[in-house]
Amino acid sequence: MARQMKLKKSYAPKKPPQIIMIGPPGVNLGEHAEHIASQYNVCNVVPGDLIDEYIKEEKEGFNELKQYLKLK
Repeated sequence: MARQMKLKKSYAPKKPPQIIMIGPPGVNLGEHAEHIASQYNVCNVVPGDLIDEYIKEEKEGFNELKQYLKLK
């Protein structure tokens, strides 16, 4: 298949896997994500936590972000 796609052999470091988990409320995606992260030794990034931390630290542009997210 690599020959058909004309891919070249690369010695660049491989990127870690990127897994995006989506699902309805109540299925404990956070717990599943933590389990997968620990099993495969990868980091678990929670976008909601990143946004909350950004707003709490009052970094540049946090007022616009709060207005966009309609937070108090």
